[in-house]
Amino acid sequence: ALAGRDIDLLIYGDTHTMERDFHEKATGVGFQFSDPYFYDGLSFAGVPRAVKCADNNDWFGDCSDLKICVFAGSTHEDVLRQNFPRQKLIRKDDQHSYLQGFVGGSCSVLAGEQKDIVHTAVQNAGYEGDYAYGKKTLSKEPLAMVTRKDEQSWSDAVNWVLRALIYAEKNNVTQNNAWTELHDHRFVSVLEAVGNYGEIWARHEEKNVPRKGMNLLYTEETSSGIHYSHPFGVIEGFRHEFDPSGTANLVVERGRLTCGVFDSRDQSIDTDYCRALAASLFDGDYNLVDFVELSNDDNLMERLDDGEIDVIAGANLTFHYDMVPSNETASGVSGLAFSKPYFYETPKENSTSGKAFMLVTKEGDTQWSDLVYWIVMATFDAEENGIMQTTSNEMPLVSLFGPDLERMLRDAILAVGNYGEMYRRVFGQNASRVGRNMRNGLPYDPEHYPLPF
Repeated sequence: ALAGRDIDLLIYGDTHTMERDFHEKATGVGFQFSDPYFYDGLSFAGVPRAVKCADNNDWFGDCSDLKICVFAGSTHEDVLRQNFPRQKLIRKDDQHSYLQGFVGGSCSVLAGEQKDIVHTAVQNAGYEGDYAYGKKTLSKEPLAMVTRKDEQSWSDAVNWVLRALIYAEKNNVTQNNAWTELHDHRFVSVLEAVGNYGEIWARHEEKNVPRKGMNLLYTEETSSGIHYSHPFGVIEGFRHEFDPSGTANLVVERGRLTCGVFDSRDQSIDTDYCRALAASLFDGDYNLVDFVELSNDDNLMERLDDGEIDVIAGANLTFHYDMVPSNETASGVSGLAFSKPYFYETPKENSTSGKAFMLVTKEGDTQWSDLVYWIVMATFDAEENGIMQTTSNEMPLVSLFGPDLERMLRDAILAVGNYGEMYRRVFGQNASRVGRNMRNGLPYDPEHYPLPF
């Protein structure tokens, strides 16, 4: 429906993955994803005996009648197919058939996220038997709002609405006081309509899915990390050619990457990300990058727009740069595209948010922007999975762009290591890594961070 332009926005519990950025399997095209609005994970629930079988990956003997209902074409199905025979999975197309499959006995276990497998949902569907939850979480599911790639301004607006909801909760702005507190704010009408993120959760989720872990708001008192990688999905078995006029193809043909930086030092976390990106494109050769020093007075949109620079490292996310009107740019394309933040500055006194530093590209070139985004994610993923420079071949191969770039993730990590290795190299082996710049790992801590406007 989204690809066919029957709808403008999809909010249906869709997990953001590298696969779906480039090639969503049902449509064959890539989509744009917002920041996650809900963090979840795949687990089991259902008939207690059967749930225990599923948790133990056991379908023999007393567990031979195990059947698991799962949403067809979902990331859940991808995970389960690696652990269970295909005939043990009962594929369902929608929520109604999924629940009725369990109620009717065609499956004894539901595989899904918290909101999918909550007890009240199966009770409302007519189930009256014993019910238990599994003890394992089998996947990471950062759920995001989905838009089309060719409507970047709309995608940005969607994302900033979510950020406004989180920003409002951080600053104690509610539905009742929004006009008083933020009467001149561009998103005051949003807050007057639905309240802040916490109010929305309390209204729709809290009764069945208590707010905890990653879905909590990050505060200064939290003192935990927020570096968290999104899953790659299935990134083998299909291929996309680079857009001949796109930045990725131009960089490969030129044989060198040009990276803008704000720091003249040869060794910084910014230059390391430039080298990782170069290595991903040029068979691991991280020296094939030229650095252009920028100043805070530079217009980043203009520097990228004229083709002098391919990517900028160390830029700070702002509403203005993300939402530059198209009539203010030479190319007619609005705004910039930002990677996941890789370094968070400590907030200044009387400020609720510190600066968040990212890699930045032209917004209109979504293929290039997505590639850059996932190189940053790869450094987080490597650290989460204990993969280092010396073990970089444990990173997955990528067939998205053909055999020449199938090692792109491996080569990026081979060049600079995982995020922890990068941090220690830049700040010293004994540097204290605290707060936001730590890894968010089990047990997961709050992940909703109010980015500055």
